[in-house]
Amino acid sequence: MNYGFGGLISLHMDADQDDSFIGGGRFTTAMVYLSDVQSGGFTIFPKLNLFFKPESGQLLYWNLRRTDGSLDQRSVEC
Repeated sequence: MNYGFGGLISLHMDADQDDSFIGGGRFTTAMVYLSDVQSGGFTIFPKLNLFFKPESGQLLYWNLRRTDGSLDQRSVEC
């Protein structure tokens, strides 16, 4: 994803309750960083107090749901 110079994405979840009719819903997200960046580009999980700097070749993978199928609210990211 490239949001351009100074671009940003708002706080969001990659799954919601309404997507459960599509094969049971989305359970995970995986993101591969294809390039290094001069500044910015972090993936931030504010409820977990975690952030990840994009580094070429790195994979970021996280669960969106708990084992019972409910949304894991900690996966909110920007």
